[in-house]
Amino acid sequence: MAKSAGKSIPKASGRRQEGNAGVRRPVPDFGSIMTQFNDALALIVLCQRSLVNVENGVFEEAVLRQAIELMRRVYEQIDVADFTLRCGK
Repeated sequence: MAKSAGKSIPKASGRRQEGNAGVRRPVPDFGSIMTQFNDALALIVLCQRSLVNVENGVFEEAVLRQAIELMRRVYEQIDVADFTLRCGK
């Protein structure tokens, strides 16, 4: 067998380089997402309002009212996230 030429094989650094490490991913279109969110929310509001005068729908109307409030809070959080991403703050 031949002796090695004295060169050592470099050891792995433990880091794996990603093929697209320097590529920036596009920012999602929050305007479109928020429009779709509002469309879905509008349907829930419509259902909630239709149950206001229904005698047997008191519980369901209250649950929908609470869901609407929670969805509006999420909408505000998405709006703040969009503003933060666009303005870099």
